[in-house]
Amino acid sequence: MEKPNINLLAVIVAVPVIGMTIIAPALTIIKNDLNISFENTQLILTLYFTFLAFGQILSGPFSDKYGRKPILLLGAS
Repeated sequence: MEKPNINLLAVIVAVPVIGMTIIAPALTIIKNDLNISFENTQLILTLYFTFLAFGQILSGPFSDKYGRKPILLLGAS
């Protein structure tokens, strides 16, 4: 078994957290730039977390079938 690349694993774990951290403060900027209501701005956050959750649920069976590395590379591309 190959020795895991710790730097790559750290980046893989950090990317979703960075995405969550970036989108929350940007909501007010998005609201002002697009002239949309606060409810529509919250919808952006709701959709982000919904797709994040379903993406994890759906990627599990695919990673079991095809292996974790190809699915990880597909998601990173």
